[in-house]
Amino acid sequence: MAVNVVAFKGVEGDQQIWAAGWSFDNPGPRAIPGANSSHGPALAVFNGRLFMAWRHVEGERPTLFLNTFDGEGIFTQPQPIIWQADDHSHVIASNRGPALATFNNRLFMARKGSTGDEGDQRIHSAGFDGTSWTAPRDLGSLFPFANSSHGPALAVWDGQIQMAWRGVEGNQPIWWANFDGTSWTTPATIPGANSSHGPALVRVT
Repeated sequence: MAVNVVAFKGVEGDQQIWAAGWSFDNPGPRAIPGANSSHGPALAVFNGRLFMAWRHVEGERPTLFLNTFDGEGIFTQPQPIIWQADDHSHVIASNRGPALATFNNRLFMARKGSTGDEGDQRIHSAGFDGTSWTAPRDLGSLFPFANSSHGPALAVWDGQIQMAWRGVEGNQPIWWANFDGTSWTTPATIPGANSSHGPALVRVT
């Protein structure tokens, strides 16, 4: 049975993540156990399962967490998103909520910053193959203007992943760039598109 799912952070003062729509028998919002965040979550379907990623609450380490939906009305227990290097586990962190998309048989994630410092405006990416995450990549080391005061948005289009984002503080244009699995296009602005917040992105057919 196909169903739309909406997930969201609660109202001011409520850092629980809520979800609705996964069951026509009980379509009202329900709190997801163990999922609490200072920002809204991201959703994507990968390998036939619904994944949700989100940042931890204010006052705690800015760790990103991931859990999945089993299709029977239950989300798995949240797990921190980590990557391995030199026999050590490294936590992936962000100062905003992440973005997710499925691309090239991987779950692709982009997020702003790698610490809890709001001044860290770099955009990073990482990929998940169903077993492990790749090391985060600072996209600013690959192309210019990969910095934002808010989290980016992702969508897959014409065999590429497209990312849109608002510039840094004081730079309000919306930027976009495409990734073909190997390299990124040179970022460009959308003429006349300016915003004080991050954009949303979707493919329309």
